[in-house]
Amino acid sequence: MVIDETLKYPLKYENRDMLNTLVTQNSHADDILIVQDTKVTDTSIANVAFYDGTSWFTPKTPLLHGTTRARLLDEGKLITKDIFLDSLQNYTKIAIMNAMIGFVEIENGILPPK
Repeated sequence: MVIDETLKYPLKYENRDMLNTLVTQNSHADDILIVQDTKVTDTSIANVAFYDGTSWFTPKTPLLHGTTRARLLDEGKLITKDIFLDSLQNYTKIAIMNAMIGFVEIENGILPPK
C-alpha cells in the first residue's frame, strides 16, 4: 500500500504514533510504502532499496537514516538517489532493511521465510 504523507521521523526513538496510525488505517496491507512529494522514502518499519538490474538504490531523503542503510552506503553496496513513485516500474527488485532484519530482498511482494 502506497501512502502519500507528510511527516517527519528523523530519530528512531521519537514518537511513532503517526506511523502506527497510518499502518492501522491501512490494516488490509502488511505494510505501507511512504511517499512524500512523489518521492519514495521508507516503509513503516524499514528503509527500502530498489534494484535496476545493475545497482541497488536507496532514497536520498528517507524518513529515518537507518544504521543498516548507512553501513551499506559506506560499503558501496547502495547508491542514494531520488526514487519517484512513477519510476518504480524501472526497477526489477525491492528490498527492505533495518538493524533487526538486515537487508532482505522481497520476492513477489512476499518476505522469504526465516
